[in-house]
Amino acid sequence: MPGVELFLEPEKEYRFVFVLRGEGLDGHVSDTDPQAVGKNAHIAEAQKPEAEKMAELVREFVRQGNEILKNEHPANSFVLRGFAGMPKWPKFNDIWGGLNSVAIAMYPMYRGVAKVVGMTVLPPAESMSEEIDMLENTGMNTISSLCTSRRLTVMAKMAILMERLASLRKLMP
Repeated sequence: MPGVELFLEPEKEYRFVFVLRGEGLDGHVSDTDPQAVGKNAHIAEAQKPEAEKMAELVREFVRQGNEILKNEHPANSFVLRGFAGMPKWPKFNDIWGGLNSVAIAMYPMYRGVAKVVGMTVLPPAESMSEEIDMLENTGMNTISSLCTSRRLTVMAKMAILMERLASLRKLMP
């Protein structure tokens, strides 16, 4: 696909992120996912004229992917959904006065949103218990690193969070 950077980022289970970067791309493209088992995939269509180049690239990617996967079992195709451009959201540390942040999330969408707003994203946990362990470890490191008087309120809130996590841990099997 000349003039366009394309890459796939594996995510959880069978999911992947499909990224196209280049000039003149617009995310207003219809999903190929029919949202029902047993139904044929939809053809990606531009939802406005500016998105035609993107829709054509998506159709070509799907065509080539289906050719490569046609003899595979049990999955011999794929569907795509959620086309969009990179949002121009403010960064977390810009809004919160330079505070650095960390995201602990299993679900790929939450991890992606955290990356867009400039958060450090920890590797995905495999369970809620593992997420709590990560939060406790990250929280203790954060509390010890917050030493300016301007951030005392944050320290107090983190200490309360750590106390609540300890209580939650007691309830888990």
